[in-house]
Amino acid sequence: MAAKDHQTLHIAVFLWLAFGHIIPNLELSKHIAQKGHRVSFISNPRNIDRLQKLPPHLSSSIALVKIPLPRIADLPEQSEATMDIHGGQMDHLKIAFDGLEAGLTSFLEDSRRIGSSTTMQHTGCLLSRPGLGFPGPSS
Repeated sequence: MAAKDHQTLHIAVFLWLAFGHIIPNLELSKHIAQKGHRVSFISNPRNIDRLQKLPPHLSSSIALVKIPLPRIADLPEQSEATMDIHGGQMDHLKIAFDGLEAGLTSFLEDSRRIGSSTTMQHTGCLLSRPGLGFPGPSS
Protein backbone atom coordinates (compact mmCIF):
# COMPACT_ATOMS: atom_id res chain seq x y z
CA MET A 1 0.00 0.00 0.00
CA ALA A 2 1.45 3.38 -0.95
CA ALA A 3 2.01 5.83 1.89
CA LYS A 4 -0.54 8.26 0.46
CA ASP A 5 -3.19 5.50 0.58
CA HIS A 6 -2.55 4.79 4.27
CA GLN A 7 -5.62 5.47 6.38
CA THR A 8 -5.04 6.38 9.97
CA LEU A 9 -7.28 4.54 12.41
CA HIS A 10 -8.31 5.83 15.79
CA ILE A 11 -8.50 2.98 18.29
CA ALA A 12 -10.17 3.54 21.65
CA VAL A 13 -8.94 1.11 24.31
CA PHE A 14 -11.18 0.78 27.36
CA LEU A 15 -10.41 -1.97 29.83
CA TRP A 16 -11.53 -3.57 33.04
CA LEU A 17 -9.92 -1.87 36.05
CA ALA A 18 -7.25 -4.50 36.64
CA PHE A 19 -3.60 -3.94 35.85
CA GLY A 20 -3.43 -7.46 34.44
CA HIS A 21 -5.64 -6.06 31.67
CA ILE A 22 -4.26 -2.52 31.59
CA ILE A 23 -0.51 -3.16 31.24
CA PRO A 24 -0.59 -5.70 28.37
CA ASN A 25 -3.11 -3.60 26.46
CA LEU A 26 -1.01 -0.47 26.89
CA GLU A 27 1.85 -2.44 25.29
CA LEU A 28 -0.50 -3.44 22.46
CA SER A 29 -1.48 0.22 22.10
CA LYS A 30 2.18 1.18 21.71
CA HIS A 31 2.54 -1.33 18.86
CA ILE A 32 -0.59 0.02 17.18
CA ALA A 33 0.74 3.59 17.50
CA GLN A 34 4.09 2.53 16.00
CA LYS A 35 2.14 1.42 12.90
CA GLY A 36 0.96 5.01 12.44
CA HIS A 37 -2.46 4.86 14.09
CA ARG A 38 -3.87 6.97 16.91
CA VAL A 39 -4.84 5.36 20.20
CA SER A 40 -7.00 6.73 22.99
CA PHE A 41 -6.21 4.70 26.10
CA ILE A 42 -9.11 5.22 28.49
CA SER A 43 -9.28 4.63 32.23
CA ASN A 44 -9.92 6.54 35.42
CA PRO A 45 -7.48 9.26 36.54
CA ARG A 46 -5.78 7.24 39.29
CA ASN A 47 -5.04 4.30 36.99
CA ILE A 48 -3.75 6.56 34.19
CA ASP A 49 -1.51 8.32 36.71
CA ARG A 50 -0.05 4.95 37.78
CA LEU A 51 1.15 4.09 34.27
CA GLN A 52 4.73 4.46 33.20
CA LYS A 53 5.39 7.54 31.13
CA LEU A 54 4.95 6.98 27.40
CA PRO A 55 8.06 7.02 25.22
CA PRO A 56 8.47 10.51 23.69
CA HIS A 57 8.17 9.22 20.12
CA LEU A 58 4.70 7.79 20.90
CA SER A 59 3.30 10.52 23.13
CA SER A 60 1.65 12.33 20.20
CA SER A 61 0.00 9.10 18.97
CA ILE A 62 -1.39 7.81 22.28
CA ALA A 63 -3.81 9.95 24.27
CA LEU A 64 -4.25 8.92 27.89
CA VAL A 65 -7.91 9.72 28.51
CA LYS A 66 -9.13 10.11 32.08
CA ILE A 67 -12.80 9.46 32.84
CA PRO A 68 -13.60 9.84 36.56
CA LEU A 69 -14.91 6.76 38.31
CA PRO A 70 -18.27 7.52 39.96
CA ARG A 71 -18.35 7.39 43.73
CA ILE A 72 -20.09 4.32 45.11
CA ALA A 73 -21.07 4.37 48.79
CA ASP A 74 -19.65 0.93 49.63
CA LEU A 75 -16.40 1.39 47.69
CA PRO A 76 -13.57 3.00 49.70
CA GLU A 77 -12.21 6.28 48.39
CA GLN A 78 -9.24 5.86 46.02
CA SER A 79 -10.39 2.32 45.13
CA GLU A 80 -10.12 2.53 41.36
CA ALA A 81 -8.57 -0.83 40.44
CA THR A 82 -8.80 -4.41 41.62
CA MET A 83 -5.47 -3.98 43.42
CA ASP A 84 -7.11 -1.37 45.69
CA ILE A 85 -9.87 -3.63 47.02
CA HIS A 86 -10.46 -7.01 48.62
CA GLY A 87 -12.60 -9.69 46.98
CA GLY A 88 -15.75 -8.74 48.89
CA GLN A 89 -15.71 -5.30 47.26
CA MET A 90 -15.52 -6.54 43.66
CA ASP A 91 -19.24 -6.09 42.99
CA HIS A 92 -18.98 -2.45 44.10
CA LEU A 93 -16.05 -1.85 41.73
CA LYS A 94 -18.10 -3.41 38.91
CA ILE A 95 -20.98 -1.04 39.67
CA ALA A 96 -18.61 1.93 39.63
CA PHE A 97 -17.10 0.67 36.35
CA ASP A 98 -20.56 0.45 34.78
CA GLY A 99 -21.05 4.06 35.89
CA LEU A 100 -18.39 5.08 33.36
CA GLU A 101 -20.91 4.53 30.56
CA ALA A 102 -21.91 8.20 30.13
CA GLY A 103 -18.32 9.45 30.04
CA LEU A 104 -17.21 6.73 27.62
CA THR A 105 -20.22 7.24 25.36
CA SER A 106 -19.59 11.00 25.27
CA PHE A 107 -15.92 10.44 24.43
CA LEU A 108 -16.74 8.00 21.60
CA GLU A 109 -19.39 10.30 20.14
CA ASP A 110 -16.98 13.26 20.24
CA SER A 111 -14.27 11.13 18.63
CA ARG A 112 -16.64 10.11 15.85
CA ARG A 113 -17.45 13.78 15.07
CA ILE A 114 -13.76 14.73 15.09
CA GLY A 115 -12.83 11.71 12.96
CA SER A 116 -15.41 12.55 10.31
CA SER A 117 -13.87 16.01 9.82
CA THR A 118 -10.27 14.76 9.48
CA THR A 119 -8.40 12.06 7.59
CA MET A 120 -8.96 9.61 10.45
CA GLN A 121 -11.24 6.65 9.97
CA HIS A 122 -14.01 5.88 12.43
CA THR A 123 -13.00 5.10 15.96
CA GLY A 124 -12.55 1.40 16.61
CA CYS A 125 -12.94 0.16 20.14
CA LEU A 126 -11.25 -2.56 22.17
CA LEU A 127 -13.22 -3.47 25.27
CA SER A 128 -11.94 -5.90 27.85
CA ARG A 129 -14.26 -7.10 30.55
CA PRO A 130 -16.37 -10.22 30.53
CA GLY A 131 -20.02 -9.27 30.89
CA LEU A 132 -19.47 -5.58 30.20
CA GLY A 133 -22.67 -3.97 31.45
CA PHE A 134 -23.25 -1.43 28.68
CA PRO A 135 -22.95 -1.57 24.90
CA GLY A 136 -21.77 1.98 24.08
CA PRO A 137 -23.05 3.96 21.11
CA SER A 138 -24.35 2.14 18.08
CA SER A 139 -22.78 2.57 14.65
